Amino acid sequence: MSLIDGLYGNVEKIFAWISSLTGQNIFSYCDLETADSPHVLVTKRGDLISIIRLNGYKRFVGTSEYTYLCERLSEMFQPSFSTNGHFLQFFFNYELDTVKSSLEKALSAARRTAKRLDLNIDDIFDSRVETLSNFCADESVFIVLWTTPDALEKTHLKSAHKQHAQKVKKLPLKKEVLAGAQNIFNVLPELRNIHESFVNTVVEDIQHTGYYAELLEVHKALHEVRCTIDRPVTDEAWEPSLPGDMVPVRESVQQTGDISQLLWPALETQLIPREGENLDMKLARVGDYVYAPIFIELFPKDIKPFYELFRRMIQTPMPWRISFFVKPRGVDITKSKNWLAQFLTFSSHYNKLLVDAHRMLKHMHERSDNPIVKLYVCLCTWAPESKMEVLKEHSAKLMKAVQSWGSCEVREISGDPVALTVSSALACTSKIQATASAAPLSEAISMMPFVRPASPWAQGALLFRTPDGKLWPYQTGSNQQVSWIDIVYARSGSGKSVLLNTLNLGLCLLSGLSKLPRIAIVDIGPSSKGFISLLQGGLPQEKQYQARYYRLTMDQKDAINPFDTQLGSRFPTRLHRSFLINFLSLLMVDNISDSPPEGMNSMLSMIVDETYKRFTDSAQPKLFVPDSDEEIQAGINRHSISFEGKRQVTWWSVADLLFERDEHYLALKAQRYAMPTLADSISIAHVNSIKDLFADVKTSTQEGYVEAYSRIMAGVIRNYPTLTSITRLNLEGGRVVALDLDEVAKSGSAAAEKQTAMMYMLSRHILAQDFFLNAEEVERFPELYHAHHKARIKEVMEEPKRIVFDEFHRTSRSPAVRDQVLQDMREGRKWKTQVALSSQSLQDFDKLMVEFATSIFILDSGASMSVEATCETFGLTETEKVALSTRVHGPTSVGATFIAQFVTKRGINTQLLTSTISPVELWAFNTTTEDVRIRDTLYEEVGPIVARKLLAGRFPKGSATEEIEQILKRDATATINKVCQSFIDELRLEHQQQQRENMRSRERRV
Repeated sequence: MSLIDGLYGNVEKIFAWISSLTGQNIFSYCDLETADSPHVLVTKRGDLISIIRLNGYKRFVGTSEYTYLCERLSEMFQPSFSTNGHFLQFFFNYELDTVKSSLEKALSAARRTAKRLDLNIDDIFDSRVETLSNFCADESVFIVLWTTPDALEKTHLKSAHKQHAQKVKKLPLKKEVLAGAQNIFNVLPELRNIHESFVNTVVEDIQHTGYYAELLEVHKALHEVRCTIDRPVTDEAWEPSLPGDMVPVRESVQQTGDISQLLWPALETQLIPREGENLDMKLARVGDYVYAPIFIELFPKDIKPFYELFRRMIQTPMPWRISFFVKPRGVDITKSKNWLAQFLTFSSHYNKLLVDAHRMLKHMHERSDNPIVKLYVCLCTWAPESKMEVLKEHSAKLMKAVQSWGSCEVREISGDPVALTVSSALACTSKIQATASAAPLSEAISMMPFVRPASPWAQGALLFRTPDGKLWPYQTGSNQQVSWIDIVYARSGSGKSVLLNTLNLGLCLLSGLSKLPRIAIVDIGPSSKGFISLLQGGLPQEKQYQARYYRLTMDQKDAINPFDTQLGSRFPTRLHRSFLINFLSLLMVDNISDSPPEGMNSMLSMIVDETYKRFTDSAQPKLFVPDSDEEIQAGINRHSISFEGKRQVTWWSVADLLFERDEHYLALKAQRYAMPTLADSISIAHVNSIKDLFADVKTSTQEGYVEAYSRIMAGVIRNYPTLTSITRLNLEGGRVVALDLDEVAKSGSAAAEKQTAMMYMLSRHILAQDFFLNAEEVERFPELYHAHHKARIKEVMEEPKRIVFDEFHRTSRSPAVRDQVLQDMREGRKWKTQVALSSQSLQDFDKLMVEFATSIFILDSGASMSVEATCETFGLTETEKVALSTRVHGPTSVGATFIAQFVTKRGINTQLLTSTISPVELWAFNTTTEDVRIRDTLYEEVGPIVARKLLAGRFPKGSATEEIEQILKRDATATINKVCQSFIDELRLEHQQQQRENMRSRERRV
């Protein structure tokens, strides 16, 4: 060691020893005095402080992004460190004990929504919190901006102090009578503009760089400060008492002239609520927690990013924090040593090296854009006082992790552990109890914690996480996005259906809802059945009809008449008319990729118009047949509706009479008998106005248009009887409805493709026709129905709506279906309607669909070609491409990791996220035949919540199929039915035992 280093080391030890003997009051360690404005705090020395919460960066950060961000932040802060007057604190905090409260806070809005909807799914929320708490931790990053009086020129500063002192002297309140209160006169007015300009520039630059950053209001800022000092006794709702707030009522004034208790109490007493002391030279106690602070004594030999330290630290679950202080004039550190070393160069070659180092630093500071700064780094971990052994173990691991972070030298003895603990807290003091290192600003910046990912959503019904454990809330349909177009794609078995179900559930739990949203799900297979059963099981009996799952067949009981209009309306709306023309056009071609003959659409539009005219009240309405429908006849009898004296009674008149008596469902059912059908349109095609116009027009096979229409529709009637009768499929009142088209939407032949396209179009129409109702259309309805529809349209317009197409690749050869989806995407925003598409490949979506998408979920990387196409399409960086190739491979035991990209009002956010679904939720969404049988049986016997709890406890993977397969292999006499029944019996017995134990416990308490 050189002579100079030895001298400085001994002096440091002497001061540490003196500090340990003084026994200062813990309040003396806090420099904060009061608040000066909504975003500015003041210290006892007159410094101004503002605190920025750095929520994170909008993209996944790799080497290239890290280099870019280091350059941008260095450029951002370089002017501030070229002169005196400003310094920074970067603060990072990592806690495990508080993560459950953070999870609850993120879900709080969703819980309130569920309560308003009478949706009892508390077990889902509880299981999410419990499961994610095993993978996540609380993280917070802050940047503290300090402006000191040194920002003023020396002559100006002296004058400012003098003028300020004269102003304060004239005030009736003297410093002596303000003891114990906040000194609100401790600010130099000239400093305010300098600090405001500094803060505004930094905040604006940070946000433009791509960070989500928030300048904290002083009450929020001081709440965060207190949390870093004594979180266990700091409630979430705690706020400090500051100038401008109501003065708290306290003990009456005891001493003459002392009015401090009539003012706002001293800030240090509010921020440090409990006593503290030094336990020894290493540990400090605050309240009932003991802190083990350490600091970096020697700058790292190899500068490594903060994530290297973070990665090592998360391997050991423990709370910790790190605080970086960056101050100007780093060359001053070596100035005095350099002066002595010049006289003692003969004593050691280290002194010559010290002189050379100082010369190099001075040259860099004066002649480059990379100023030399003072860097202080303090770290801390803590534990309850009763767990001292745990604390010592954590402290040792913290020291080892920091030492491996670029070969740092760390120390745990500072002479005053309380001072070092406070130094590691947020914005408490500018007197740092740590060794200063001189470093170029760019190298200091490269060590800061600025690379964590961020979510634009502070709360959300969906809780994703980053693979390294940061909570990432997401809310479907929120106002963070201008429109809501979701695209989900991955190979089969990658978790698409589970993600779609969670997204749909997220919309049901959107903050502010008072009713279930309207969700139309067009599904292939039963993947949405679990979601519907979850809603049904959570809703009270009288509301369960609002959630429906229906497997569509070609049977007569599932008949859907595409000509059905809105209640009371004799004619279709504009959108309905457009749908009918497109639907008939589809029926007219054998190959769905073909277009109908030229001019055919004109004839179809005339047929649609003439068909409705034929069956209006003034033309040839369909006549009422008494007793043809039991429900309608019962309604007529119940209301004593008489048709005596009327020569003809039409279905329209029956519908009107029932509507007048508030029998809306029966009125709609009667109206269905009044509607024209596809069979009726054949005769309409032969009316003179159409036949004369198209008599000489021929198809490519020399067949007349009218004859071709009649022939093709006759074939449709013969092959698809569900399209030719009145509607019998009853989905009235359903708000969340899933139609399973697995049986009616096939692929392979041209006929199968045509049927698939027909059923997709028909399902979308019947489920979502109300989503796009326009108040202007009501004027064309009979006046009797105006008030009903205006109120209904107003309600529908205000509600969030969602159309979901699973297995969208089935529509790849259906231009008509895809055109309809594109129209819904284009116009969805003004109708407050979301569109979600799920398929197995990026190629299954048209280019425009991908362009319109605002939320993209990539759940599987696929082949190398698909990775390249994905990266090119969504503008993924090289880092994101590597992550997609190496880390996105479908669900595992800890969740499904995926690439997500969101187009928000604050720009594009691309992240690598993990969806970790709890066992309870997995059982709720499960659609495997055996699992569904077990679950549904238990639902009926013990109730949904108890059933899911039993199943999650017995089968934590969310399925019993693995155990069923093992039993079948071991026992040749076993069958699937027997094994399922044995599981049901086992869980039933477990439930009965739990009930008996609970009853005994209650009896013992009584």
